Amino acid sequence: VQFPFGIAQMTETKTAQEYFDSVVSRVNGLGTLLVTDKDGVVVIRSKSGSETKDLTPDEAFVSAYVLSAEQISKMDIGRNRSLVTMGADKTLVHINASPYVIVCVGSTNLNVGFVLSLADEMSSVVSALASA
Repeated sequence: VQFPFGIAQMTETKTAQEYFDSVVSRVNGLGTLLVTDKDGVVVIRSKSGSETKDLTPDEAFVSAYVLSAEQISKMDIGRNRSLVTMGADKTLVHINASPYVIVCVGSTNLNVGFVLSLADEMSSVVSALASA
């Protein structure tokens, strides 16, 4: 599937893999970006060239997000769109792009606001991928 959009009004057509690779290269502090199904099976993996250690969460971790999102949605605040987790050495941003989950794994200086500002665009890419 080819996508005619992307960060900073890219004019060339990109594949989903190329698109997510460009997101990783442009977001400060982002080491790994995954698109997974709800069971945690990786569909797309993009990793920063400077990332030396594996920051990839396991499948159970992604599944735990899906369960958390379902429980949060019962709190009468609407559909859960994202979840941000900040730990001692990494930051995780989960974005609900049903039927997929976008997982951004970065350092503690990850620009979370920028990642969240890209959520709708990344979800659009995933939606196009799901319908292909």
